[in-house]
Amino acid sequence: MTTALLAGPNGDIGILTKLAAINKSISGYVGKDGKNTEQKYKYVTEAAYLALIRPHLAEQHVLMVPVEISDTFQHVKQKPIRSKTEEFEGLVDSMIIEHLTLTVAFFDADDGSALYVKVRASGSDQNDKTTYKAMTGAMKYAIGKTFNLATGDDPEDDRFSEPLDESEKAPTQPEKPAPKAPPAKAAPKAAPAPAPVTETQPEEEAPEEKPAPKPAPKPAATKPAAKAAPKAAPGRFNGQVYEGVDLDTVVAEMETAETPADVSATLSKYMSPLPVSKRGGLRQLLNPVMKEIIDSRS
Repeated sequence: MTTALLAGPNGDIGILTKLAAINKSISGYVGKDGKNTEQKYKYVTEAAYLALIRPHLAEQHVLMVPVEISDTFQHVKQKPIRSKTEEFEGLVDSMIIEHLTLTVAFFDADDGSALYVKVRASGSDQNDKTTYKAMTGAMKYAIGKTFNLATGDDPEDDRFSEPLDESEKAPTQPEKPAPKAPPAKAAPKAAPAPAPVTETQPEEEAPEEKPAPKPAPKPAATKPAAKAAPKAAPGRFNGQVYEGVDLDTVVAEMETAETPADVSATLSKYMSPLPVSKRGGLRQLLNPVMKEIIDSRS
């Protein structure tokens, strides 16, 4: 990854100040919201990155644009296709790999200055999605490294790709049970002997019973007074307020967010109205809770 700085027409370089302000405003963690059930791992989608930084780019009048692409292609032959038909017999399946260098520019719309970030990425596919995969990977890498966003990955760790839980893996075809042996035929049962016929005597009619007198109605029992509902337990921060922001309210909204990206965006929403000098304090208080909520959904 390389960078280049371009000053504005008047020699200004306000883009650096604005990128530093964005870096301070956003939370430093983005959760893995994508799942690859075929290869069994989790990843951060491009949508999660954009949902986190777009509001802050717009607030600072910064435009992010891919401006230059250079690439090379590589064809890798794989195993021969096994087919019973003459049409495909002997053909070799191939994988297309694209090695791409992408330059992403961050323009300051106020003074014309710009920061150029150059990154490399690769994408592979057997059809027409090679370029899209490489472009998406390059954009995510440029955003993540420019704004120092952590995802929990470490290329030097053997557990670099977080595996899926058993409940998230693609379902496999169940094995067919072995055919059961036909049950043995049972021997025919002997016919039962006919029951002897007996004469029945007519029953005498029982005397008519008189209805019992109805008991006197009991006085209605009075219901005990309802107990008062217990007070709700205090939140994690016991009502603590930071610069006018109720920390328990922010935590409650993060816990109801649907995706990890929405959790990160919730914290960013409450940080944006604060002065730049106060945003880091709010992030320091809530970052551990936000990471705990995101990790519980990954």
